[in-house]
Amino acid sequence: MNLQENIERIKQMMGLNESIDKTAGVWDTNEKFDDGEDFKIKFKVSDVIDLSKDKEVKNVKLKDIHYNFEGRVEDESETNKRVMGSSLKYPILVVKNDDDKIFAILDGTHRLQKAYLLKKKTIKAKVFTKDELEKFRVDTLEY
Repeated sequence: MNLQENIERIKQMMGLNESIDKTAGVWDTNEKFDDGEDFKIKFKVSDVIDLSKDKEVKNVKLKDIHYNFEGRVEDESETNKRVMGSSLKYPILVVKNDDDKIFAILDGTHRLQKAYLLKKKTIKAKVFTKDELEKFRVDTLEY
């Protein structure tokens, strides 16, 4: 099975729509790469999912994840549908800093929001370090 077929299979299993093929980014954090440059990355969600395939799934405490859901640009009713339709059996993808603190969500914000709404204590996650995401590094984030 080639990568694209695998991606399509994952999309069907997870009930995903276009989000797996979208380009996303992380910026506006206080984090730096080892060389002192700002932590800015741009990636296709499918590439990060592929990179995570051999990572261990961990149970992360929700209280250790701080995310502002107000920055979403989609319609609120669409967001609510996606949140409630998401499956918590699939891990979210997060990034930890050198102090072992989660500072970015790469994939899974709808699942994270659902976990909060259901008052879960933990959520399944695959955890990246900044170094593992070096290949997605960019100077500016233009879409």
